[in-house]
Amino acid sequence: MVTRTRIEGLENVLLCEDGSLPPLRANDLITFFIERKRTTKCPHCEWKGGWEIAMQDEGAEDPKLQIFIEVSMAGDKHSNVGVVCPNCGHFATIATYKIREFLKGKEPAHE
Repeated sequence: MVTRTRIEGLENVLLCEDGSLPPLRANDLITFFIERKRTTKCPHCEWKGGWEIAMQDEGAEDPKLQIFIEVSMAGDKHSNVGVVCPNCGHFATIATYKIREFLKGKEPAHE
């Protein structure tokens, strides 16, 4: 089985976090949400009060984000950060490479 962690034809786009880059932090995700105009409303219930962010070290000033690795049936790995609706429990993920593209000021790889 071959595991792809990079997008072919695009340099420096890491589909799956491997520890080679600085950790993503809560403020990175919040900034991404604000700039991308992501809603605080849950798409599955009436909740409008924002998301709970999955973090590693919640007591820190700017906690590291919890990274979730998903493996496709073909063996490709993708990493995401997660947010949870505190009302209904809906769990949404955001691809880490999209957050990193945003932080670097790059145009998105795919629209």
